[in-house]
Amino acid sequence: MAQNPKDVEEETLKKIVFLLSRLKAECKLATGYDEKQFFEPNEEIGVREKPSVWQPYYLRDYRKNLFYGGDGDYLKNVIIYFYKSSPDNFAVKKAKKYGYHGFLLGNETTKNYPLVSMGAMRSSSALIANILSRPPFDSKPMKITLSQKRRDFVLGDYEVYFEYPLRTLIQKGEPTHPSMADAVLIKKDKDGFVVSLIIVESKLMEYFSGKPALAASTYLDEVNYFPNLKRQNQRNGQSTASSFVSIFKEINQNIANGTIKFDAGQLMHHALGYLNERLNDDGLFHGNEFSKLETVTLVNSVWNPLSNTAVQGGDKINDEIQKTWEAEKSEEQRQKITLELCDLMSQAEANGPKFSFVFLPALDFADLFEQPDDLRRYLQRYRI
Repeated sequence: MAQNPKDVEEETLKKIVFLLSRLKAECKLATGYDEKQFFEPNEEIGVREKPSVWQPYYLRDYRKNLFYGGDGDYLKNVIIYFYKSSPDNFAVKKAKKYGYHGFLLGNETTKNYPLVSMGAMRSSSALIANILSRPPFDSKPMKITLSQKRRDFVLGDYEVYFEYPLRTLIQKGEPTHPSMADAVLIKKDKDGFVVSLIIVESKLMEYFSGKPALAASTYLDEVNYFPNLKRQNQRNGQSTASSFVSIFKEINQNIANGTIKFDAGQLMHHALGYLNERLNDDGLFHGNEFSKLETVTLVNSVWNPLSNTAVQGGDKINDEIQKTWEAEKSEEQRQKITLELCDLMSQAEANGPKFSFVFLPALDFADLFEQPDDLRRYLQRYRI
């Protein structure tokens, strides 16, 4: 007998609120914050949230949700630096028009907390910023060292950029729909040539909330793709654009059927955005600096609750939470679609860099990089 949708929604809400309460408790332990640092139930916080349910899981100052938040608005400054360094890029212009994707501008109710959404315990943006940020923040750009050997990753120092805009579609001659990668890591050789790119999509608890959004209709029509992607591919006779359209349609069908839960569409946007920035003459990944690019890795970094997360909530809720995570981790559709995507990308750049996709628990991704001891201890707040 099928479950009542309302009952399913209430069960999902219970799991989410339970996990949020654990994340909040661990945040307090890691930082010493008291309840006064968080919003109260029903308090206006300037983002669209269900009254009384989510507010207590938001910090009043987003910087308190960041390990390096004591360094002022370092994250905002890192983002502004990148945008100012590429003022003529179409995706940058589009993102700038809309307030740097909500990162840099507040509104009437949030002018004191322009990054209010990053104050949420479930903020995947705060999670990836905590994983990848490293001082000193006065150097441009920010640097991080990948030191743990693992397939698909190249060891060494990387430049780190957050909220990286990648243009995806073009309408009426103007680029539109920039895809904002949560982070982009760029490794250069000793001569300054880029040899490796890592594009990161960060998730925290999104997969507990139900099915992802459908791909917009604009992605389902080849006419909206850049000219470079409409050329016929010699290997299969299809254009790269038509291949993207086919996969987007497949994703939408799977979402409609309830057979897919991970945000495949967002990963496709990033891959499409990478190709446009690679193949267009004015692209962020085009030109002599990228002529020696060897590897491109698209990473889906996803937070996971540990097996004993819900022990205080009893075996039933623990089992339900673990089932949700196991389904996310082993989802067959992810494997199928990402294989199709990797094949598509290899066809689009026949003599280009090796493209790969990696799904990693967020803290496993964090462990690939050198971490100061105090940051390593701080990240334990996410190990619940």
